[in-house]
Amino acid sequence: MGKTFDPEKEVKKDIDKTFDPEKYEMTFCPLCQGDGKLVKTPEGFEVCKECGGFGLIKKKR
Repeated sequence: MGKTFDPEKEVKKDIDKTFDPEKYEMTFCPLCQGDGKLVKTPEGFEVCKECGGFGLIKKKR
């Protein structure tokens, strides 16, 4: 079997290459691992409550 294409993972890889969260004192959200969403519901995806769907949070000092 060949490799399957997952657009969500590919986009995240591209963001990792072009955006440096460290530069802005941010880190990927530990709750959603940077996806911005949690689980799929019948209505769609549940937005992450930790990062508000952004996927990044300010680093705690």
